[in-house]
Parts: sequence; C-alpha cells; structure tokens
Amino acid sequence: SVKMYFDEKGANSPGVLYFCRVVQTAAGPTAGARTFTDGAGVTTITSKWKGDGGDTTTITILAVAASGSQPAYVIITVTNSQAGLREEWKIANEIDAAHASKYSQLVTIALAAGGALPTVQAAPLKLGNGTGGTTDAYAATTTDYVGTVSAAMARTGLRVFDDLRYGTGFVWAPGKGGDATWRAGLKTHCNSYRRMGLVSAAAGLTLSTVVSDQATIAGSENCAYYWPQIYVPNASSQQGGLIIQGNEGAVAGLGARMDGQFNGPHKSPAGITHSFQSVIDVERAASLQELCDDTASNTAADASAYVNTIRVKDQAIVVWGLRTQAADERFRQINAVRVVQLVYHSLYFEVQKFTFEPIDSAGNLFARV
Repeated sequence: SVKMYFDEKGANSPGVLYFCRVVQTAAGPTAGARTFTDGAGVTTITSKWKGDGGDTTTITILAVAASGSQPAYVIITVTNSQAGLREEWKIANEIDAAHASKYSQLVTIALAAGGALPTVQAAPLKLGNGTGGTTDAYAATTTDYVGTVSAAMARTGLRVFDDLRYGTGFVWAPGKGGDATWRAGLKTHCNSYRRMGLVSAAAGLTLSTVVSDQATIAGSENCAYYWPQIYVPNASSQQGGLIIQGNEGAVAGLGARMDGQFNGPHKSPAGITHSFQSVIDVERAASLQELCDDTASNTAADASAYVNTIRVKDQAIVVWGLRTQAADERFRQINAVRVVQLVYHSLYFEVQKFTFEPIDSAGNLFARV
C-alpha cells in the first residue's frame, strides 16, 4: 500500500507520507533480554523491540583494558539484520550505559551495581537465546490501530497523529479498511482533524453486498469508500506475479499527483484522463467480468450509496466516482471537501498571530487579517 502511494504519486509530485508502526499492546520482549555475569555483579541488556524482532537481535562484547589515564571499557555491538541496523556502544561506566540506553534503537543497557563491566562475549548471541516471544507483537488488534492516549499524553496507533500540525491529507490503514472498529476510529479522527479517510472494500464483495458494507462508514464528509480491490505487481515474485490488495494507497497517490499537477486539491482523483499508473487490474467475478458496469456505478445502488468504483475504461484502470460519505449535499464531492479542509488548516495557523491583538476603531486589525 505504501509502495502504491509512491508509485502513483510520481517523482515530481508533492507529498509526504507519515506512518506509525503499530504493535500489539500486550506483547512484550519477554524473551528479548540477556544477563551477563562477571565477578562483581550482573549486566542486563534488554531489547527495545517487542516479540520476535527483539528475540533475534544479537550482541557481542569486546573488553578493552585500561591504559594510562584511559579506564577500562567494553564495546557492545548490537545487530538486527532483518532491520539492517548495527550499533556500537563504548561503555566505561553507568553514565555511558544510560546514554546508550537513551539513544539506541535496539537495546537498553543496565550495568551491575557499582558500574562493573560485563564479561567478553565474542560470538554473536541472540538476546532471546533463539526463543520466540510469548506473543506476536505485530499481530496487532484493530483497537491497537485506532490507538490510545495515556494520562501522560503518550500516544499509540492513529492517535499519534492527533495534531493539526501534520496538516490535511489522506488517512488509511493497509488491510484494515473492512473492520468496523477501525472505520469508527477513522471517522472520529478525520472529523476532528479535517482529513480525508480512505476506506477500501474488502475482497469478495459483490454488487449486492457492497452497499451494506459501505453503510458502516456512511455519514461523514471526511471519508470516502472505494470498491473493488486491485491487482498490483508482486515485488517478491520473479515471474511477474500479481497480488490483490486494498486500493487506499493507490487512491492517495493519485490524489497527491493531482495536487501537484493542478497546484491544489480542487481536482478530484478520478476520471479517464488521470488513470492509475501502476495498477494492473481490478478484482473480478469468476467469469472474469468486472464486478460492476456503467449502469451500476453511475446509477442505482452504487451511486446512491456513495460507492466510488474502480473501473477499466479505455484500456486503463481509473477511479470512477468522487463522492464522500456526506449526507450534506454541499460536501458530497471529495475535491470540494479537500479544499475546505485546506482552508481550515491554513486559517487555523495563519490567524493565530492576530490573537490578543487590539481592535482599533480604524479597523486596522481586520484589514491585516
């Protein structure tokens, strides 16, 4: 989905992608810690990564003897090959250990009482000793995706973006578009922060079932629904294979391309003249026919239910629809809503400099505004 965003956006279009990596709240690095004992105590090195990611992080320890005014120290090398991360930390005392713990992306290091250094570990050693964690950190629940805000204002999931300073734009969660809990959280977020939530229909829906599925997201001008799913190149295939996936990333990329070509959000990401660049095909029926035709996507159930269809038109894959989920007719077009969203965000910050300024009889303040 992220790759499709950049493929459709193109190299010369504006756009920044913010993302949050969601982990299971209950998962912890239960096996991702090791202790090292020397004659004076125990050093504990603990993974910052949850579940299997932390368990497979490896460490080595090299001891360097004291020399002149230079005290003895150890070099702890931490590696996670899956993430392509490698760190080296020179630890001579508890202050060095605290510094490493703060800035390392992979581990925390706690020396024994009194600052005793750990013993040598020449061969790479897995923090979890090869044992998997008790839970899979990345089998996150939908509630984890929606996220929470703690009393200390620590944010998780979508709540990480509860800040108008991230601006307007598209919001989606790959693979979660069909979940009712996610849809409710997405609606709440986009209504609060004036962003456009994208929802892809689940795979396997038909003309008779898609309308009832769309109904769970209805009622918000800040959300749009797209059907069916799409086929895109499988980057892992050496035989030109395809995979089916949700369409949100491709739609967001197309929207970013329109923003660049038309210098703003007033052009909807839809229409024959602006087709997808990387989408290979649409989800089809067993007969290989499209799941809907012009009659269905232009009138009848789909149009009335605000289902934006993805169609094959003039031998290209296009978005055939520009509707939001708004009940208010003034906000039923995606491009109109996105213009309003942009104006709202722009004015929110621009007028702050006039807050608490005196109102004079000559009207100078309002002239400046």
